[in-house]
Amino acid sequence: MSIQKTIVSLALGTTMFASGFGVTAPDSGYGIFSAFSITASAADNGTGVYKVNTASGLNIRSGPGTGYSKLGAATKGTQFTVTKTQNGWGYGIIKCTNGSKTGWACLQYCTKTGNSDNERSVNYKVKITTKAGLNMRSQANTESSKMGAIPYNTTVTITKECNGFGYTNYSGKNGWICLQYTAKISGNDNPQPGTVVEYPLRGARCSWRGFNNSTWSWSENRYGSGHTTERVYHLGLDLTSTNSSVYACAAGTVVACSSSASGANGRYVIIKHNIGGKTVYSFYAHLSSVNVKNGQSVNTNTKIGVVGGSGYGKNSYYGTHLHFAIMDTLWTNGAYYGYSTKFSGNAKYYGGVTYYNPKFVVENDRLP
Repeated sequence: MSIQKTIVSLALGTTMFASGFGVTAPDSGYGIFSAFSITASAADNGTGVYKVNTASGLNIRSGPGTGYSKLGAATKGTQFTVTKTQNGWGYGIIKCTNGSKTGWACLQYCTKTGNSDNERSVNYKVKITTKAGLNMRSQANTESSKMGAIPYNTTVTITKECNGFGYTNYSGKNGWICLQYTAKISGNDNPQPGTVVEYPLRGARCSWRGFNNSTWSWSENRYGSGHTTERVYHLGLDLTSTNSSVYACAAGTVVACSSSASGANGRYVIIKHNIGGKTVYSFYAHLSSVNVKNGQSVNTNTKIGVVGGSGYGKNSYYGTHLHFAIMDTLWTNGAYYGYSTKFSGNAKYYGGVTYYNPKFVVENDRLP
């Protein structure tokens, strides 16, 4: 057997591997190559959007080198934004098989797909992890003007990424937050576009329980307790908040709305959605005003109305609140009762309609 020798000149810090002898590539998961090879690290292409191109995956580490601890592994095709580079390694927030990690990836095993000033569309939820809250800025950097702060433990939806920042809406304002100080919601690490579901009120709480008590259930009555008599269990949620603006709970199309204040539901909006491949409808009742029209396309940043002032949402009845429900059947006249006898679980068939627990759908981005 003959071995062909190749002599090359390598710069300081160059990575070498000989996979023909069973040596693992330094940061490409695993794999055996057919020939002895000496490979120099990829040139530093600067910050930007990169994509993992190794079939075996890519190890993400706590520092710019193989001597640092492994945080996780990203699969082939994973895209991430590099905000700084060092010796052929890139730093950013990267989706791994064990969750999103903030760490370093060897750029030798990645392909640059865009510049750092290029935005990419995403759709997922994060929770603010800093006790002092997180600043929201006008651009994807810390030098731009501050637009406000999002409180600790608040959940928001990220719709774009750029330079390690995420674009979101909070309290009626759009801006950028540093994703290093957030955590993706467990179980919803990378939901498909169109499946993100939000509460229609920012900072929503159930009006049946105390405003600061979030331990509520859709199967309880408005007093927060259960009975065995008929029609006391709610098949929706009555929500209240310090913010009166009502937003679409998910991307969809307005299929019915009413500006009449009469009847139990008063002014209402009905929106058609596709959640997990199934057509469902969200219902918003007791509005004081309607801001959309039939056929209009909406998303979670579309203001569709304002809370209170019609039907049983008036103070003279049960207090100002928003009635919010999700179901599988469209009744354009808005005649959803939303009450049933005692039940359990997150879906209930009643009066020819299947109602889904909005709390479950919002927290899981899927139907039960």
